[in-house]
Amino acid sequence: FLAIIGSAEIPGPLVSLNSIPLNDAEYVNKVRVLRSRKTVRYYVDFHGLRKPHTALSSMLSTMASIGYYNGGPEKAVRSCIEGFSEEVLKFHDRMKALKSELFKKAYDKVYAHGLSMRKYVQWFDIGDLFYNIGVKSIGLFTSQLKYRRIVDQEKYLLGFMKMNPNIPGLGKLEGDFVKVSGRTPPALDEKVKKGTMPGLGKVMTEAAEEIGGFADGHDFAASGIIGANKILAFIEKFEEKVEEKIERKGLFKYFIK
Repeated sequence: FLAIIGSAEIPGPLVSLNSIPLNDAEYVNKVRVLRSRKTVRYYVDFHGLRKPHTALSSMLSTMASIGYYNGGPEKAVRSCIEGFSEEVLKFHDRMKALKSELFKKAYDKVYAHGLSMRKYVQWFDIGDLFYNIGVKSIGLFTSQLKYRRIVDQEKYLLGFMKMNPNIPGLGKLEGDFVKVSGRTPPALDEKVKKGTMPGLGKVMTEAAEEIGGFADGHDFAASGIIGANKILAFIEKFEEKVEEKIERKGLFKYFIK
């Protein structure tokens, strides 16, 4: 059932390899699927606590990302194995309150400065606002922001944050870096599904690699690390890669006519 919580973030029903753990979980009554015309919801029996997959994903992500420098990842992993203890639930509530406080400040900053725009991409930079929490937090924020009216639903959405170089248990990174998180807004989701626009993961991976960074992800969500002084260079490469892939799709359609 843990695989369902993770894989169900991809838009649409679980298919192909993702359908295997779903079928197994349904068979042992760990997951109940509720389908409507537009959505699919998975109610997961999480060690006796039955909640929608979205709620469980939010709880685990909040603890691990917002509580990154306070043992949050360890608490989230232990909860996956043993369930939520009373102590862990209290920790989650504290991290949820901190998340609400920081996300409000982030929204205020985005709305005050607006989104920067290019032909295919729109982006924002929150600077060091999330510096003392985990870098996954910029992905959580971008996932929420993509539904807001300020966002152009036809363009890829990228968010940047200054990265804290201290990695608990591993040491300190040398150099200054930013985390970039990308999401496809709902209207763009449909174009990606139809193949008329390229998937986000490949675009971000190629763009990041060409400026000395790295990225990974799937068609609708991706993230990466680049040098702190490479944001505009990354945007330029991102635009180039989207343009290249659109042109390639156009040529392919021409030759198969």
